[in-house]
Parts: sequence; structure tokens; C-alpha cells
Amino acid sequence: MIDGQPADSVPGCMRLLTSKEPGQILNVEVLREHKKLVLAVEAPKRDELFFRIPPPPAPPAPHSATSPPAPPAPPAQPRSQHWKT
Repeated sequence: MIDGQPADSVPGCMRLLTSKEPGQILNVEVLREHKKLVLAVEAPKRDELFFRIPPPPAPPAPHSATSPPAPPAPPAQPRSQHWKT
């Protein structure tokens, strides 16, 4: 709960926090070790509240049909065989 209003998701918390004036003192109710606590929290400035997570890298490009096939592997060297008599 944030100032008596339910906040059951991250987007819900963000909505409630952005609706408050920066510097306003809010009562935030949390559960810690199965006990309810009420914390006095100062509403952050909007630029402190939002941050951007960089997008994931692009997947690798698929192999094109026009690229030449890989050359064949060189033939294996003959192995010498030593027989014990």
C-alpha cells in the first residue's frame, strides 16, 4: 500500500509514485519477515524514478543461400601401425 492505496504490481507502484509531488512524504506499507511495516518515504523526482534498460542485442543474421559452402576437410594422415611379435 502506498498512502492507503493498494499497489499489487510494479506498474501499480510506479503509477502511484508518479501521481505524487516530488519530496512529498508517503506512507509505504511493506511486509518484512512476515510483519507489516509502515515506512515514511519521500516521493522521488520523476527523472530519478525512470531509467531505461538497454534493448537486447539483435540475433545473428541467418546464413545466406549465396555464401559458398565450406571447403572439405583435408584427408587424414595415414597412421603407422606397429605390431608386436
